[in-house]
Amino acid sequence: MLEIIARFTYSPLSSTDSFGKEKVIRGLREQIDSQLKSIVEEVVGLPEELEKFSDKLPPEVITQLIESSRHFFQQVINLPAMEERNALEQQVRLIALILGNRIHQFPAVFHDAVDDLLQEISQAVGKVPALNEQVPLPEQDFLPIKYQESSKNWQTVIYRDPGRDKKDSVSFFSKQDHLGQISSVRRQLLVETMNSRNPEEAFSFAESDYYAMGDLQVDHLQPSEEIIERQLELIMAMNIDPLFCEAMMKHPEAGKYFKKTHSHGRDEIVGTKYFFQVYHNCIDNLWLISTAANTGLGKLNQNPVDWLGTHPRYGARFFDDLGGTQAINRDSILYAVEKPGQKTILAKIAKEWFLNTYKEELAAAGYLREMTSTAKRKLGEVIQEPKTSISKRKKIKFMIRAAMAERLLQISSPTGSSSPSSSFAEINPENMNLIGQLVDKEFANPTSLLSLAKDTDSELSKAYSNFRKR
Repeated sequence: MLEIIARFTYSPLSSTDSFGKEKVIRGLREQIDSQLKSIVEEVVGLPEELEKFSDKLPPEVITQLIESSRHFFQQVINLPAMEERNALEQQVRLIALILGNRIHQFPAVFHDAVDDLLQEISQAVGKVPALNEQVPLPEQDFLPIKYQESSKNWQTVIYRDPGRDKKDSVSFFSKQDHLGQISSVRRQLLVETMNSRNPEEAFSFAESDYYAMGDLQVDHLQPSEEIIERQLELIMAMNIDPLFCEAMMKHPEAGKYFKKTHSHGRDEIVGTKYFFQVYHNCIDNLWLISTAANTGLGKLNQNPVDWLGTHPRYGARFFDDLGGTQAINRDSILYAVEKPGQKTILAKIAKEWFLNTYKEELAAAGYLREMTSTAKRKLGEVIQEPKTSISKRKKIKFMIRAAMAERLLQISSPTGSSSPSSSFAEINPENMNLIGQLVDKEFANPTSLLSLAKDTDSELSKAYSNFRKR
Protein backbone atom coordinates (compact mmCIF):
# COMPACT_ATOMS: atom_id res chain seq x y z
CA MET A 1 0.00 0.00 0.00
CA LEU A 2 1.16 3.54 -0.74
CA GLU A 3 2.33 5.72 2.11
CA ILE A 4 0.06 8.64 1.19
CA ILE A 5 -1.73 8.64 4.55
CA ALA A 6 1.50 9.09 6.44
CA ARG A 7 2.72 11.73 4.05
CA PHE A 8 -0.51 13.77 4.36
CA THR A 9 -0.74 13.66 8.15
CA TYR A 10 0.06 16.95 9.85
CA SER A 11 -1.22 19.12 12.67
CA PRO A 12 -3.64 22.02 12.03
CA LEU A 13 -2.15 25.44 11.31
CA SER A 14 -2.21 27.83 14.25
CA SER A 15 -2.00 31.57 13.63
CA THR A 16 -0.63 32.00 17.17
CA ASP A 17 2.26 29.60 16.68
CA SER A 18 5.06 30.61 19.02
CA PHE A 19 7.56 30.48 16.18
CA GLY A 20 5.78 33.34 14.44
CA LYS A 21 3.85 33.70 11.23
CA GLU A 22 6.83 33.25 8.94
CA LYS A 23 7.64 29.83 10.39
CA VAL A 24 3.96 28.83 10.22
CA ILE A 25 3.81 29.85 6.58
CA ARG A 26 7.04 28.05 5.81
CA GLY A 27 5.73 24.90 7.50
CA LEU A 28 2.50 25.12 5.55
CA ARG A 29 4.46 25.56 2.34
CA GLU A 30 6.46 22.44 3.11
CA GLN A 31 3.24 20.53 3.74
CA ILE A 32 1.73 21.48 0.42
CA ASP A 33 4.99 20.76 -1.39
CA SER A 34 4.95 17.30 0.14
CA GLN A 35 1.28 16.82 -0.70
CA LEU A 36 1.70 18.01 -4.27
CA LYS A 37 4.72 15.77 -4.71
CA SER A 38 2.77 12.82 -3.38
CA ILE A 39 -0.10 13.41 -5.76
CA VAL A 40 2.23 13.86 -8.71
CA GLU A 41 4.16 10.71 -7.91
CA GLU A 42 1.29 8.49 -6.89
CA VAL A 43 -1.72 9.77 -8.82
CA VAL A 44 -0.27 11.21 -12.00
CA GLY A 45 1.97 8.18 -12.36
CA LEU A 46 -0.80 5.63 -11.91
CA PRO A 47 -2.06 3.66 -14.93
CA GLU A 48 -5.08 4.98 -16.77
CA GLU A 49 -6.85 1.62 -16.78
CA LEU A 50 -9.55 1.85 -14.11
CA GLU A 51 -8.94 -1.61 -12.65
CA LYS A 52 -5.20 -1.13 -12.22
CA PHE A 53 -5.69 2.39 -10.88
CA SER A 54 -8.13 1.16 -8.21
CA ASP A 55 -5.83 -1.69 -7.25
CA LYS A 56 -2.99 0.73 -6.55
CA LEU A 57 -5.15 3.35 -4.81
CA PRO A 58 -7.54 1.54 -2.41
CA PRO A 59 -10.65 3.26 -0.97
CA GLU A 60 -9.13 4.15 2.42
CA VAL A 61 -6.26 5.96 0.71
CA ILE A 62 -8.63 7.86 -1.58
CA THR A 63 -10.70 8.93 1.42
CA GLN A 64 -7.61 10.23 3.21
CA LEU A 65 -6.45 11.95 0.04
CA ILE A 66 -9.74 13.89 -0.30
CA GLU A 67 -9.91 14.78 3.40
CA SER A 68 -6.28 15.90 3.55
CA SER A 69 -6.64 18.01 0.42
CA ARG A 70 -9.73 19.76 1.83
CA HIS A 71 -8.06 20.29 5.20
CA PHE A 72 -5.01 21.83 3.63
CA PHE A 73 -7.10 24.00 1.26
CA GLN A 74 -9.13 25.39 4.16
CA GLN A 75 -5.97 26.35 6.04
CA VAL A 76 -4.65 28.21 3.00
CA ILE A 77 -7.79 30.30 2.44
CA ASN A 78 -7.82 31.29 6.12
CA LEU A 79 -4.44 32.96 5.75
CA PRO A 80 -4.29 36.76 5.50
CA ALA A 81 -3.77 38.16 2.01
CA MET A 82 -0.06 38.12 1.18
CA GLU A 83 2.30 37.13 -1.58
CA GLU A 84 3.04 33.80 0.11
CA ARG A 85 -0.64 32.96 0.22
CA ASN A 86 -0.87 33.55 -3.54
CA ALA A 87 1.85 30.95 -4.07
CA LEU A 88 0.05 28.46 -1.83
CA GLU A 89 -3.25 29.05 -3.63
CA GLN A 90 -1.50 28.28 -6.91
CA GLN A 91 -0.45 24.89 -5.60
CA VAL A 92 -3.97 24.21 -4.32
CA ARG A 93 -5.20 24.84 -7.88
CA LEU A 94 -2.62 22.37 -9.19
CA ILE A 95 -3.87 19.70 -6.78
CA ALA A 96 -7.44 20.36 -7.94
CA LEU A 97 -6.37 20.14 -11.59
CA ILE A 98 -4.71 16.75 -11.08
CA LEU A 99 -7.67 15.31 -9.18
CA GLY A 100 -10.20 16.74 -11.62
CA ASN A 101 -8.46 15.27 -14.65
CA ARG A 102 -8.61 11.81 -13.07
CA ILE A 103 -12.00 11.82 -11.38
CA HIS A 104 -13.25 9.28 -13.92
CA GLN A 105 -10.65 6.83 -12.60
CA PHE A 106 -11.88 6.99 -9.02
CA PRO A 107 -14.58 4.51 -7.97
CA ALA A 108 -18.05 6.01 -8.56
CA VAL A 109 -18.71 6.19 -4.82
CA PHE A 110 -16.08 8.96 -4.54
CA HIS A 111 -17.22 11.10 -7.47
CA ASP A 112 -19.54 13.36 -5.46
CA ALA A 113 -16.94 13.97 -2.76
CA VAL A 114 -14.27 14.90 -5.31
CA ASP A 115 -16.74 17.11 -7.22
CA ASP A 116 -17.65 18.96 -4.02
CA LEU A 117 -13.99 19.52 -3.19
CA LEU A 118 -13.19 20.81 -6.68
CA GLN A 119 -16.13 23.23 -6.58
CA GLU A 120 -15.05 24.58 -3.18
CA ILE A 121 -11.53 25.15 -4.44
CA SER A 122 -12.70 26.72 -7.70
CA GLN A 123 -15.04 29.16 -5.95
CA ALA A 124 -12.38 30.22 -3.46
CA VAL A 125 -9.14 30.34 -5.47
CA GLY A 126 -10.16 29.68 -9.08
CA LYS A 127 -8.72 27.14 -11.50
CA VAL A 128 -5.43 26.66 -13.30
CA PRO A 129 -6.04 28.84 -16.37
CA ALA A 130 -6.31 27.29 -19.81
CA LEU A 131 -5.53 28.87 -23.18
CA ASN A 132 -8.12 31.24 -24.63
CA GLU A 133 -9.77 29.94 -27.76
CA GLN A 134 -8.88 33.15 -29.59
CA VAL A 135 -6.60 36.09 -28.75
CA PRO A 136 -7.48 38.89 -31.22
CA LEU A 137 -4.62 41.16 -32.29
CA PRO A 138 -4.80 44.62 -33.89
CA GLU A 139 -6.12 44.67 -37.44
CA GLN A 140 -3.66 44.07 -40.26
CA ASP A 141 -3.48 47.76 -41.21
CA PHE A 142 -2.17 48.62 -37.75
CA LEU A 143 0.38 45.81 -37.39
CA PRO A 144 4.08 46.38 -38.10
CA ILE A 145 5.04 45.98 -41.75
CA LYS A 146 7.31 43.03 -40.90
CA TYR A 147 4.98 41.50 -38.32
CA GLN A 148 4.82 38.08 -40.00
CA GLU A 149 8.59 37.85 -40.13
CA SER A 150 8.96 39.00 -36.52
CA SER A 151 6.29 36.65 -35.20
CA LYS A 152 8.01 33.65 -36.80
CA ASN A 153 11.23 34.61 -35.08
CA TRP A 154 9.46 35.01 -31.71
CA GLN A 155 8.23 31.42 -31.98
CA THR A 156 11.83 30.23 -31.68
CA VAL A 157 12.78 32.44 -28.71
CA ILE A 158 12.31 30.91 -25.25
CA TYR A 159 10.99 33.19 -22.46
CA ARG A 160 11.47 31.94 -18.89
CA ASP A 161 11.16 35.22 -16.99
CA PRO A 162 8.84 37.50 -18.99
CA GLY A 163 7.78 41.00 -17.98
CA ARG A 164 7.70 44.61 -19.13
CA ASP A 165 10.84 45.53 -17.16
CA LYS A 166 12.67 42.22 -17.34
CA LYS A 167 15.28 40.60 -19.54
CA ASP A 168 12.58 38.64 -21.38
CA SER A 169 10.74 41.82 -22.31
CA VAL A 170 7.13 41.97 -23.44
CA SER A 171 5.94 45.11 -25.22
CA PHE A 172 3.40 46.53 -27.64
CA PHE A 173 3.96 46.04 -31.35
CA SER A 174 4.81 49.34 -33.04
CA LYS A 175 4.67 50.71 -36.56
CA GLN A 176 6.61 53.54 -38.17
CA ASP A 177 4.81 55.97 -40.47
CA HIS A 178 4.55 59.71 -41.13
CA LEU A 179 3.27 60.20 -37.58
CA GLY A 180 6.31 58.50 -36.06
CA GLN A 181 6.76 55.24 -34.16
CA ILE A 182 3.42 54.45 -32.51
CA SER A 183 2.24 51.17 -30.99
CA SER A 184 -0.22 49.20 -33.09
CA VAL A 185 -2.76 48.91 -30.28
CA ARG A 186 -2.66 52.65 -29.51
CA ARG A 187 -3.10 53.56 -33.15
CA GLN A 188 -6.14 51.31 -33.54
CA LEU A 189 -7.77 52.40 -30.27
CA LEU A 190 -7.36 56.09 -31.15
CA VAL A 191 -8.93 55.56 -34.57
CA GLU A 192 -11.83 53.61 -33.08
CA THR A 193 -12.61 56.19 -30.38
CA MET A 194 -11.73 59.47 -32.11
CA ASN A 195 -14.17 62.32 -31.51
CA SER A 196 -15.75 62.96 -34.92
CA ARG A 197 -16.31 66.63 -33.98
CA ASN A 198 -12.78 67.12 -32.67
CA PRO A 199 -10.17 64.78 -34.21
CA GLU A 200 -7.63 65.75 -31.55
CA GLU A 201 -9.68 63.97 -28.88
CA ALA A 202 -10.48 60.30 -28.24
CA PHE A 203 -12.90 58.58 -25.89
CA SER A 204 -11.82 56.72 -22.77
CA PHE A 205 -14.26 53.95 -21.82
CA ALA A 206 -12.35 53.60 -18.57
CA GLU A 207 -13.34 57.15 -17.57
CA SER A 208 -16.44 57.76 -19.69
CA ASP A 209 -15.06 60.95 -21.15
CA TYR A 210 -13.19 62.52 -24.05
CA TYR A 211 -9.56 63.51 -23.61
CA ALA A 212 -6.84 65.06 -25.73
CA MET A 213 -5.08 62.17 -27.46
CA GLY A 214 -1.77 63.17 -25.92
CA ASP A 215 -3.23 62.67 -22.44
CA LEU A 216 -4.30 59.08 -23.09
CA GLN A 217 -2.41 55.84 -22.47
CA VAL A 218 -3.13 52.27 -23.56
CA ASP A 219 -4.31 50.24 -20.57
CA HIS A 220 -4.88 46.52 -19.97
CA LEU A 221 -8.26 46.08 -18.29
CA GLN A 222 -6.95 42.76 -16.96
CA PRO A 223 -3.47 43.85 -15.81
CA SER A 224 -0.47 42.65 -17.79
CA GLU A 225 1.27 41.38 -14.63
CA GLU A 226 -1.72 39.15 -13.84
CA ILE A 227 -1.81 37.86 -17.42
CA ILE A 228 1.85 36.86 -17.29
CA GLU A 229 1.38 35.16 -13.92
CA ARG A 230 -1.49 33.12 -15.34
CA GLN A 231 0.56 32.19 -18.42
CA LEU A 232 3.41 30.97 -16.23
CA GLU A 233 0.99 28.97 -14.06
CA LEU A 234 -0.39 27.28 -17.16
CA ILE A 235 3.14 26.30 -18.24
CA MET A 236 3.90 24.98 -14.75
CA ALA A 237 0.75 22.86 -14.85
CA MET A 238 1.67 21.48 -18.27
CA ASN A 239 4.97 20.25 -16.82
CA ILE A 240 3.23 18.61 -13.85
CA ASP A 241 0.12 17.05 -15.39
CA PRO A 242 0.58 15.21 -18.72
CA LEU A 243 -3.19 15.09 -19.29
CA PHE A 244 -3.44 18.88 -19.02
CA CYS A 245 -0.38 19.24 -21.25
CA GLU A 246 -1.96 16.98 -23.86
CA ALA A 247 -5.15 19.08 -23.82
CA MET A 248 -3.26 22.38 -24.20
CA MET A 249 -1.11 21.03 -27.05
CA LYS A 250 -4.30 20.45 -29.07
CA HIS A 251 -4.79 24.22 -29.34
CA PRO A 252 -4.16 25.38 -32.93
CA GLU A 253 -1.55 27.91 -31.74
CA ALA A 254 0.23 25.55 -29.33
CA GLY A 255 3.11 24.91 -31.72
CA LYS A 256 3.80 28.66 -31.71
CA TYR A 257 3.22 29.16 -27.99
CA PHE A 258 5.39 26.36 -26.58
CA LYS A 259 8.68 24.56 -27.11
CA LYS A 260 9.87 21.28 -25.61
CA THR A 261 13.39 21.27 -24.18
CA HIS A 262 15.40 18.54 -22.47
CA SER A 263 17.56 19.29 -19.48
CA HIS A 264 18.60 17.58 -16.25
CA GLY A 265 17.38 14.26 -17.62
CA ARG A 266 13.79 15.32 -18.27
CA ASP A 267 11.64 17.01 -20.87
CA GLU A 268 10.25 20.47 -20.11
CA ILE A 269 7.62 22.65 -21.77
CA VAL A 270 8.63 26.31 -22.01
CA GLY A 271 6.84 29.40 -23.36
CA THR A 272 7.98 31.35 -26.39
CA LYS A 273 8.27 35.09 -26.83
CA TYR A 274 5.36 34.81 -29.28
CA PHE A 275 3.12 33.35 -26.52
CA PHE A 276 3.70 36.30 -24.20
CA GLN A 277 3.69 38.98 -26.91
CA VAL A 278 0.36 37.85 -28.35
CA TYR A 279 -1.45 37.96 -25.00
CA HIS A 280 0.13 41.31 -24.13
CA ASN A 281 -1.12 42.82 -27.40
CA CYS A 282 -4.63 41.33 -27.35
CA ILE A 283 -6.73 44.26 -28.61
CA ASP A 284 -9.87 42.96 -26.88
CA ASN A 285 -8.25 43.41 -23.44
CA LEU A 286 -7.12 46.98 -24.11
CA TRP A 287 -8.65 50.45 -23.92
CA LEU A 288 -7.56 54.04 -23.35
CA ILE A 289 -7.15 55.72 -19.99
CA SER A 290 -5.85 59.14 -18.99
CA THR A 291 -2.35 59.41 -17.60
CA ALA A 292 -3.68 60.83 -14.32
CA ALA A 293 -6.06 57.90 -13.78
CA ASN A 294 -3.34 55.34 -14.50
CA THR A 295 -0.96 56.57 -11.79
CA GLY A 296 -1.04 57.26 -8.07
CA LEU A 297 -4.33 55.98 -6.63
CA GLY A 298 -5.80 55.29 -10.05
CA LYS A 299 -6.71 51.99 -11.68
CA LEU A 300 -3.20 50.47 -11.75
CA ASN A 301 -3.21 46.66 -11.27
CA GLN A 302 -6.61 46.18 -9.68
CA ASN A 303 -8.59 43.05 -10.41
CA PRO A 304 -10.80 43.95 -13.41
CA VAL A 305 -14.00 42.53 -11.91
CA ASP A 306 -13.49 44.42 -8.64
CA TRP A 307 -12.57 47.63 -10.48
CA LEU A 308 -15.60 47.52 -12.78
CA GLY A 309 -17.81 46.77 -9.79
CA THR A 310 -16.89 50.09 -8.14
CA HIS A 311 -16.95 52.16 -11.33
CA PRO A 312 -19.84 54.69 -11.34
CA ARG A 313 -20.61 54.02 -15.02
CA TYR A 314 -20.42 50.22 -14.84
CA GLY A 315 -20.96 48.89 -11.33
CA ALA A 316 -23.94 46.75 -10.43
CA ARG A 317 -25.83 47.81 -13.56
CA PHE A 318 -23.16 46.27 -15.80
CA PHE A 319 -23.00 42.98 -13.91
CA ASP A 320 -26.78 42.76 -13.58
CA ASP A 321 -27.08 42.97 -17.35
CA LEU A 322 -24.47 40.21 -17.71
CA GLY A 323 -26.21 37.98 -15.19
CA GLY A 324 -23.99 38.69 -12.18
CA THR A 325 -20.24 38.43 -11.58
CA GLN A 326 -20.57 34.66 -12.01
CA ALA A 327 -21.08 35.35 -15.72
CA ILE A 328 -17.37 36.23 -15.93
CA ASN A 329 -15.54 33.10 -17.07
CA ARG A 330 -12.10 32.98 -15.44
CA ASP A 331 -11.15 29.51 -16.66
CA SER A 332 -8.84 30.92 -19.34
CA ILE A 333 -5.84 33.25 -19.11
CA LEU A 334 -7.92 36.26 -20.19
CA TYR A 335 -11.28 36.74 -18.45
CA ALA A 336 -14.21 36.34 -20.82
CA VAL A 337 -17.99 36.40 -20.98
CA GLU A 338 -19.64 33.42 -22.58
CA LYS A 339 -22.21 34.12 -25.24
CA PRO A 340 -24.02 31.57 -27.41
CA GLY A 341 -21.34 29.92 -29.51
CA GLN A 342 -18.40 32.05 -28.34
CA LYS A 343 -16.48 33.60 -25.47
CA THR A 344 -15.77 37.32 -25.69
CA ILE A 345 -12.96 38.89 -23.67
CA LEU A 346 -14.17 41.07 -20.79
CA ALA A 347 -12.83 44.46 -21.92
CA LYS A 348 -14.54 44.13 -25.30
CA ILE A 349 -17.80 43.22 -23.57
CA ALA A 350 -17.45 46.27 -21.29
CA LYS A 351 -16.94 48.61 -24.27
CA GLU A 352 -19.85 47.13 -26.23
CA TRP A 353 -22.12 47.34 -23.19
CA PHE A 354 -21.16 50.97 -22.59
CA LEU A 355 -21.91 52.01 -26.17
CA ASN A 356 -25.26 50.25 -26.11
CA THR A 357 -26.29 51.44 -22.63
CA TYR A 358 -25.30 55.08 -23.06
CA LYS A 359 -25.74 55.51 -26.82
CA GLU A 360 -28.39 58.25 -26.54
CA GLU A 361 -26.43 60.10 -23.91
CA LEU A 362 -23.21 59.84 -25.91
CA ALA A 363 -24.87 61.25 -29.00
CA ALA A 364 -26.45 64.11 -27.07
CA ALA A 365 -23.34 64.76 -25.03
CA GLY A 366 -21.14 65.07 -28.09
CA TYR A 367 -23.58 67.56 -29.62
CA LEU A 368 -23.96 69.46 -26.37
CA ARG A 369 -20.21 69.59 -25.91
CA GLU A 370 -19.72 71.18 -29.31
CA MET A 371 -22.62 73.62 -29.02
CA THR A 372 -21.78 74.90 -25.56
CA SER A 373 -18.04 75.30 -26.18
CA THR A 374 -18.67 77.03 -29.51
CA ALA A 375 -21.37 79.23 -27.98
CA LYS A 376 -19.06 80.31 -25.18
CA ARG A 377 -16.35 81.25 -27.65
CA LYS A 378 -18.73 83.11 -29.96
CA LEU A 379 -20.41 84.93 -27.11
CA GLY A 380 -17.01 86.09 -25.93
CA GLU A 381 -16.23 87.43 -29.39
CA VAL A 382 -19.60 89.13 -29.83
CA ILE A 383 -19.61 90.82 -26.42
CA GLN A 384 -16.41 92.57 -27.43
CA GLU A 385 -17.98 93.89 -30.65
CA PRO A 386 -19.95 97.18 -30.55
CA LYS A 387 -22.04 96.14 -33.49
CA THR A 388 -23.12 92.69 -34.53
CA SER A 389 -24.68 91.62 -37.80
CA ILE A 390 -28.18 90.12 -37.78
CA SER A 391 -26.87 86.88 -39.31
CA LYS A 392 -24.29 86.44 -36.53
CA ARG A 393 -26.95 87.12 -33.89
CA LYS A 394 -29.18 84.46 -35.38
CA LYS A 395 -26.30 81.99 -35.44
CA ILE A 396 -25.50 82.58 -31.77
CA LYS A 397 -29.16 82.35 -30.79
CA PHE A 398 -29.35 79.00 -32.58
CA MET A 399 -26.31 77.67 -30.71
CA ILE A 400 -27.70 78.61 -27.33
CA ARG A 401 -31.12 77.16 -28.17
CA ALA A 402 -29.43 73.95 -29.27
CA ALA A 403 -27.51 73.73 -26.01
CA MET A 404 -30.72 74.11 -24.04
CA ALA A 405 -33.02 72.16 -26.34
CA GLU A 406 -35.51 70.09 -24.42
CA ARG A 407 -34.55 66.87 -26.16
CA LEU A 408 -31.08 67.21 -24.60
CA LEU A 409 -32.21 68.46 -21.23
CA GLN A 410 -34.71 65.63 -20.81
CA ILE A 411 -32.05 62.93 -21.00
CA SER A 412 -31.53 61.69 -17.46
CA SER A 413 -28.07 61.14 -16.11
CA PRO A 414 -27.43 57.60 -14.75
CA THR A 415 -27.21 57.16 -11.01
CA GLY A 416 -23.77 57.82 -9.59
CA SER A 417 -21.35 60.68 -9.41
CA SER A 418 -19.45 61.76 -12.46
CA SER A 419 -15.72 61.43 -12.90
CA PRO A 420 -13.75 64.23 -11.18
CA SER A 421 -12.22 65.02 -14.56
CA SER A 422 -15.49 64.92 -16.47
CA SER A 423 -16.24 67.58 -19.06
CA PHE A 424 -19.12 68.35 -21.39
CA ALA A 425 -18.72 64.80 -22.72
CA GLU A 426 -21.28 63.85 -20.08
CA ILE A 427 -24.77 65.12 -19.43
CA ASN A 428 -24.93 65.16 -15.67
CA PRO A 429 -26.10 67.57 -12.96
CA GLU A 430 -22.65 69.13 -12.66
CA ASN A 431 -22.39 69.94 -16.35
CA MET A 432 -25.98 71.15 -16.63
CA ASN A 433 -25.28 73.45 -13.72
CA LEU A 434 -22.31 74.92 -15.59
CA ILE A 435 -24.47 75.53 -18.64
CA GLY A 436 -27.10 77.08 -16.41
CA GLN A 437 -24.55 79.47 -14.94
CA LEU A 438 -23.49 80.53 -18.43
CA VAL A 439 -27.06 81.14 -19.53
CA ASP A 440 -28.02 82.92 -16.30
CA LYS A 441 -25.04 85.20 -16.63
CA GLU A 442 -26.00 86.18 -20.14
CA PHE A 443 -29.67 86.73 -19.29
CA ALA A 444 -28.69 88.83 -16.27
CA ASN A 445 -26.79 91.20 -18.53
CA PRO A 446 -29.45 93.58 -19.97
CA THR A 447 -27.24 94.36 -22.96
CA SER A 448 -26.37 90.76 -23.85
CA LEU A 449 -27.71 89.23 -27.03
CA LEU A 450 -29.55 86.54 -25.09
CA SER A 451 -31.28 89.05 -22.86
CA LEU A 452 -32.31 91.21 -25.82
CA ALA A 453 -33.55 88.19 -27.74
CA LYS A 454 -35.52 86.69 -24.85
CA ASP A 455 -38.47 89.08 -25.18
CA THR A 456 -38.83 88.58 -28.92
CA ASP A 457 -37.94 84.89 -29.26
CA SER A 458 -40.65 82.75 -27.67
CA GLU A 459 -38.82 79.49 -28.39
CA LEU A 460 -35.70 80.67 -26.59
CA SER A 461 -37.75 82.04 -23.71
CA LYS A 462 -39.56 78.71 -23.31
CA ALA A 463 -36.33 76.71 -23.45
CA TYR A 464 -34.83 78.91 -20.76
CA SER A 465 -37.91 78.62 -18.57
CA ASN A 466 -37.90 74.82 -18.86
CA PHE A 467 -34.20 74.74 -18.14
CA ARG A 468 -34.61 76.63 -14.85
CA LYS A 469 -37.38 74.23 -13.73
CA ARG A 470 -34.96 71.27 -13.69
